[in-house]
Amino acid sequence: MLGEVAIPERAFLDGLELEGHLRALLLVENLGAWRDMPAPAGFLLAHVPGWDTATVAHLLDHVAQVPVIHFGDLDPNGVRIYLHLRERRPDLRWFVPPFWAELVDSHGLHAPWPADVDVSSAPALVRELAARAIWLEQERIVVDHRISAALEWAANAAEAGEPG
Repeated sequence: MLGEVAIPERAFLDGLELEGHLRALLLVENLGAWRDMPAPAGFLLAHVPGWDTATVAHLLDHVAQVPVIHFGDLDPNGVRIYLHLRERRPDLRWFVPPFWAELVDSHGLHAPWPADVDVSSAPALVRELAARAIWLEQERIVVDHRISAALEWAANAAEAGEPG
């Protein structure tokens, strides 16, 4: 099947099986970013609607041998969602392309980061944003011409077993 399809939780509970070669699974936090994200060959893109992760948990069970990459907002809830998903999938990789740092001054939203948000193991950009009390939303970078190359790099790194 090519294109967009909604898979409800009950489909997994009823025994849905995925077939074919899957290079990587990309979890995308926001619907707008998910819709606009260019899907590299061999990628499955899944919308993770915030904290509603029940269906995604079933999907993760079906792709146990496939690298999984999370692409979410760089804000307190985005960090919490990533950490929540990582409890389910400890090898979850965090997609924070380097060029995202270029958008901090022009697109960053000045807002506090609660003290209880643990960014100690987060990518450097996330730690910097927390220290500066800035949030970055993912929709801004989906249309950047460098996104496809960054996704390819992330998939290659995951396939090679490089730290993510």
